[in-house]
Amino acid sequence: MAVPSPPLAGDKIALRRRAREARRTYVAALSLERRDALEAALARHLAPLVAASRIVGGYAALPDEISPAMALRQAREAGATVAFPAFAHPHEPFRFLAGAPIE
Repeated sequence: MAVPSPPLAGDKIALRRRAREARRTYVAALSLERRDALEAALARHLAPLVAASRIVGGYAALPDEISPAMALRQAREAGATVAFPAFAHPHEPFRFLAGAPIE
């Protein structure tokens, strides 16, 4: 059973907003080479977990996020099932579904 998140306090919402803005600014300043290097480092860091997993949950990165695509590709190559979040309704908890991400 999925447990819904409690409502967020106003200052927590503001903190998340500031964190998103900081991430957006940081990623926008990265060169393509540095971004590629960070994505490769993420894949190396996740490699032991991916190798030991039968199912790997991932996400389709937004433009201001570091992509896990390389790690997800490694998971598929190792025989793992890759699943992405899927939302049936905006006010309901999401589930992970195997396959490609759905818009």
